[in-house]
Amino acid sequence: MLNASIQNVSFCCGRIGRRLLLSQSTPLDAIYFLSASKVLSFPATFCKSLPHLVGGRPTLSLPSCECDAETKTFGFSNPVYSPTSSAPAQPPATPPLDAEDSPGVLRTPRPSYKVEDVVHPTERHASWSAFKRGVAARWMVGRAIYPYMVSIGLVYFTTLSLYPGIASEVPSCRLGTWMPIVLMSAFNFFDFVGKIAAAYPYEWSRSQLLMASGVRLLLVPLMLLCAAPRHAPHIVGDEYPIFFSVVLGFSNGLFGSVPMIMAPSRVSREHREIAGNMMTLSYNGGLLSGSLVSYLLLGILGPPTEPPCRVYPTPPLPTIPTTSTTLASNVTQMILSMH
Repeated sequence: MLNASIQNVSFCCGRIGRRLLLSQSTPLDAIYFLSASKVLSFPATFCKSLPHLVGGRPTLSLPSCECDAETKTFGFSNPVYSPTSSAPAQPPATPPLDAEDSPGVLRTPRPSYKVEDVVHPTERHASWSAFKRGVAARWMVGRAIYPYMVSIGLVYFTTLSLYPGIASEVPSCRLGTWMPIVLMSAFNFFDFVGKIAAAYPYEWSRSQLLMASGVRLLLVPLMLLCAAPRHAPHIVGDEYPIFFSVVLGFSNGLFGSVPMIMAPSRVSREHREIAGNMMTLSYNGGLLSGSLVSYLLLGILGPPTEPPCRVYPTPPLPTIPTTSTTLASNVTQMILSMH
C-alpha cells in the first residue's frame, strides 16, 4: 500500500510546492527521499522505528531530524533539494561500495527521483479592473467566434420549436397513436448518426455553417403544415413528417456538434475556456427561445381534435331468399290448387 501511494506525490507549502516523481523505487527508498527533501514529516514513533526498517542498507544514511514540541513530529531537512537556496549545495559524498555494491554483483537498478518546484497561484480578490478585463476578453472572443455562436443558437432554436411539441401533434390515419412514437424514434436515431458524422475530418467554413443553420429553419413551417389545421392538414401522408423528422434529427446532431468543436480552436490557448463558456451560452439561448416559440405554435394550432380520417359508410347488402323456402311455398300452392 505504501509503495502504491508514493508513485506521484505533490506537496504544497505557501506559494511554492514540490512535485516528486518516483520511478523504480522501493518503499524504503521513497521514505528516505521524502524525509531527506523535507516534503514529508513522520510521527515520533515512526522516526524511532525507521533505523530498524532501513537496517542493513549500507547506502542509506538517515538525515538529521528535529522534533517539534507542539505537533510531536520530526521534520527532516536537506539543502540539496531546497528550492529557495541561493546557491546549489553539493550533494553528500557517496559512501564506499561494499561487496554487495561491487561491479561484479548483480543488483537492481537504483531508483531515480525528480523534484519540481510548483508555483501555486494565490487567491485573487475581485475588483472593478478585473471585471473590466473579463468583459474585454469576452468581447474579443465573441468577435472571433460569433458565426459559430449564431450557428449553434439557430440549430437548437429550430429543434426545440418542433421537437417534441409539434412532432407529437402530427395525426396519422394508419399509425394512429403510434405516429408520435415513430417520429421521436426517427429523430433520436438520426441525431445519434449526425453526432457520429461530426467526427468526420472536414473543414467546415463559417459561411457553410451559417447557411446550413438558416436553411434548417424551413423545417418549422413544413412540419407545422403536417399538423395544421387540425381538421384537415395541408400536407397529408405519413411519409412526409417521417422524412422531416429524419432531416431534423441528422442536421441537429451534425450542425449542433461541429460549431462546438471548431469554436475553441479559433482563439488563443488562454481564451479557449472563455470560448467554451460563450458557446454554451448560445446553446442555452437557442434552447430557451425555441421552447418559447414551441408554446406559441401550439397555441396557434389550437386544441386537439379527432384525427381527420375519412369514414366511408357501408351500404346495406341485398338479401337473397333461400331456395328451400321457395320450393316449399310452391308445393303448398300446388296442393291447395288441387283441392
